[in-house]
Amino acid sequence: MYKVIIFGTGKCSEQLNNLLDREKVNIICYVDNDLNKQGSNYFNKKVINPLHIIKLSFDFIIIASQFGNDILEQLKAIGISENKIFDYFEYIKDFAIIDVCKFDYHKQKTIYDNIMSSIDYKMIITGLSYAEEGVIEQKLKFKTANLALASQDIYWDYYIAKRIIENSKNDIRYCIIGLSYYSFEYDLALSIYKFKCPLIYNKLFGINHGYDKNKDEVMKKLTEKKGFFAEKFFSKDYIHKYLKLVDYDGFYHNYRKKVFGELKFEEKVQRGKNKAKIDSNKNYPETICENESLIYEYMSLLKNYNIKPIIIIFPVTKYYFKYFDIRLKEQFYDIIKNLYDKFEFQFLDFFDSNFFDDSDFRDESHLNIFGAEKMTKILNEEIYF
Repeated sequence: MYKVIIFGTGKCSEQLNNLLDREKVNIICYVDNDLNKQGSNYFNKKVINPLHIIKLSFDFIIIASQFGNDILEQLKAIGISENKIFDYFEYIKDFAIIDVCKFDYHKQKTIYDNIMSSIDYKMIITGLSYAEEGVIEQKLKFKTANLALASQDIYWDYYIAKRIIENSKNDIRYCIIGLSYYSFEYDLALSIYKFKCPLIYNKLFGINHGYDKNKDEVMKKLTEKKGFFAEKFFSKDYIHKYLKLVDYDGFYHNYRKKVFGELKFEEKVQRGKNKAKIDSNKNYPETICENESLIYEYMSLLKNYNIKPIIIIFPVTKYYFKYFDIRLKEQFYDIIKNLYDKFEFQFLDFFDSNFFDDSDFRDESHLNIFGAEKMTKILNEEIYF
């Protein structure tokens, strides 16, 4: 059992207390810089002055405060070895990546398992976050499974659709493919979100398309931290406990209710400009070739099964599309034009649509729940069912 001192007595510390394994950890006291708290009891343990730490025998100090960097320097200044210090707040902030992926994995697995065990689905949706959040599938004309997911690329769109179409007992008649103008320039395994490959898709399907773990600095960092500290301090089910504590499911649904229009004009302009420039900063010819081949395979699959494809560009705010690189739009349209030469499909482009205003978005490029309601009504009218 490790003798542990916890630095901090706020909400972060309270959260930490719910995750620790009491068979592994013995909390000998708490520390706080607040003079009013020193000498009091917290979770039935004494709160002491930081200067008194050096008088105690302990194995580790766990920092449970958002001011971790300052506290780390404070502890080092009084002679505490950095090897004995664990910054819980920094750890859980990094580990939130895994939390989000865990949420997305379970969300995707639930939808996938439902459609694979059903017989009455008529439509599927694939795509990235714009399609994930931009439509309320329960209100579409036919029973629909929305398998779009943030950062999902064309490879995984095609792979998931293929598995469902070829292996489920549903008579799928329609397939919405939600894309962005930059979709053909985008490969998840080469992006900053590559950690989703092992955390979501490998867990779901047992493959890691194009993923190189040696180039994934995020996973290296998380794996090292998890292996060392989780084993020492936390209970086996701490991930489940953490997600319950922060109510991630509730957070996700409240997040979708955010209204971009409530921000100040200057902030909306700046955010739209910054995000558009980031999303436009792509020039990957090899990725374009690979994605062109994939979309042809995807369309061929749908054609072979007599499924109608509907390619959709979801709306963004005027602050975003004003600064988005027209080169990517022209490139996208060239690929769509070539697709029309070989396949029949419906293409709907709402990128700079006048049907939506600032109140319909949660950020500069994603619809909120209210905008998704509006979008769903439009799709029910616009799609040739």
